Amino acid sequence: VVAAALAGVLLGVSAVGFWVWLQERTTAPSPVVRFSFNLPEGKGIRTNWNPTLTFSPDGGTVAAALQTLQVVSGSGAVGVWRTFLRRMDDLEGKLLENAPGMGVPVFSPDGRYLLLWDIPHQVLKKVALSGGAPVLFATADFTIRGDWASDNYYYWTDGYFGPIVRTPDSGGKSEAVTEVDLEKQERTHRHAQMLPGGKAIIFTVSQGGVESFDDARIDAFTLQTRKRKTLVQGGFCPRYSTSGHLVYARGGSLYAVPFDTDNLAVTGSPVKVVDGVLMSTNSGAAYFDISRTGTLAYAEGQAEGGERALVWVDRQGRTTPLGFPPRSYAFPRISPDGKQIVYEIEGVNHDLYIFDPDRDITTKITTDGVSHAPVWTPDGKRIAFRSWKAGVMSMWWMPADRSGPEERLTPIGQRQSAVSFSPDMRYVAYNQMDVAGGAASDVWMLPLHGERKPRPFVKSRFSEGSARFSPDGKWVAYCTNESRQNEVFVQPWPGPGPKIKVSSEGGTDPTWRRDGKELFYRNGDKMMAVAVSTAPTFRASKPQVLWEGHYSHGMGSSCGPPGTTEASYDVAADGQRFLMVRDLDQDAISTQIVVVVNFAEELKRLVQARK
Repeated sequence: VVAAALAGVLLGVSAVGFWVWLQERTTAPSPVVRFSFNLPEGKGIRTNWNPTLTFSPDGGTVAAALQTLQVVSGSGAVGVWRTFLRRMDDLEGKLLENAPGMGVPVFSPDGRYLLLWDIPHQVLKKVALSGGAPVLFATADFTIRGDWASDNYYYWTDGYFGPIVRTPDSGGKSEAVTEVDLEKQERTHRHAQMLPGGKAIIFTVSQGGVESFDDARIDAFTLQTRKRKTLVQGGFCPRYSTSGHLVYARGGSLYAVPFDTDNLAVTGSPVKVVDGVLMSTNSGAAYFDISRTGTLAYAEGQAEGGERALVWVDRQGRTTPLGFPPRSYAFPRISPDGKQIVYEIEGVNHDLYIFDPDRDITTKITTDGVSHAPVWTPDGKRIAFRSWKAGVMSMWWMPADRSGPEERLTPIGQRQSAVSFSPDMRYVAYNQMDVAGGAASDVWMLPLHGERKPRPFVKSRFSEGSARFSPDGKWVAYCTNESRQNEVFVQPWPGPGPKIKVSSEGGTDPTWRRDGKELFYRNGDKMMAVAVSTAPTFRASKPQVLWEGHYSHGMGSSCGPPGTTEASYDVAADGQRFLMVRDLDQDAISTQIVVVVNFAEELKRLVQARK
């Protein structure tokens, strides 16, 4: 009896011990698992203006917008966008076949669709993952990715600057959600994410006078009360983690801070939790996302500040730095008398500067933070540029000495960019996107005397741009992709007349020598030259390569994205030197994605351990 009783006691103790062990096993945190995978050969994530890495709502699929970095069998042209999908339970990813040339993916709340930015056509399209043709969602002159929320609205930034807007997921008219505070010099609200419960969004705020998104801030906005409060000063691209933390980017790392979503309050100090994340402090794009199931995915890399250098390059390819400190230089232009250089510095704010080499003085000539791509008038007295100040990208000009106000050149139209003036100052050639056709950009001419009624010069279903008047004013060189690759053509002005092909095997961004006897253009990293004569008719020699080197092309090439680009170089009057922009952040590319399963659990441990 005693033995039986003792056996019963031991059995009971064993059962209790097993139950305790089982409870410990079932309540223990799930293990953190790390793995990585390579992106398809010849493709990768290159820093740009948008975060392009995102999870599906169920956390089972990661999507990324990739660019072709080098041509491998059948991969397409360099720079072309493709959307990549990788399920977490698959060994291989795949490229989305029904959306070529599209990027910036955002999943629908049910995970069945993607919103993609059709970059060549400047529209957002809705793409079914089950297949079928993309459907127009909204026009998008420029877009910053947001969040397709469960309230059936897409929260995003429509334009490089401006507030968060929302658009019904059925398509239709957008309405502003936040309001940019101009008195506080706010420029843009971007990277919107809806918080759990659907009552508030978080987003990045940038301001005038700030040169890096590392110095931006993160705000929360309550939809019903329309009240806004600052959560973090010094960071960008916020994402909420179900662990109860706000995660954001700064300086190549991810930081986390405890976050109370009910009271929209940060309840602790920031802690660095991940290093080595690809991001651009120049554009505010960080390439990571956190799923609702607590998994982190990020593109392995570093912070890129868009740093560049202005250099002279001679006809043999030898370089001489101008001695400027590294900045985000773009679109340098030499004045007609050769004594000054105007250029853009881009980033959080975009403004224009004039450098006088003789006096070693630099003058900032715009202060609105939304000015781009300067062009001298032939007399050197005025500078034309494109600006967002009217709410759309339009053409403006101003006195180079700032003796008068800025003036809009065209009262209508958008996605306009001045390229060159006729020598007699009677016309300005400019790029304009065909918004109605949604297909491409065209070359237009605007009379500067009498009635300013624009007229098309080269308009087709293809993209044309970078139209440059010859020094004698009788010819116009421009770029077109009508042969499925960019090429340089010349036509007589004012026309009509023959279209004469000048480049071979590709060409963009034509620029004339000051005496009109030579025409230069880019072919990838090659600087090309063609000897020309314009009287009694136009004749061109066989193109020759002067040198090859990696220098900035601006935003792509003059033929795309449509209507937004111009040559990011200039030529000295004698054609012996080229003013180029050298990219110093040439490694801002990632070809590998790192995944951290149960990252939400790791966040709790890391933040708690470093309190």
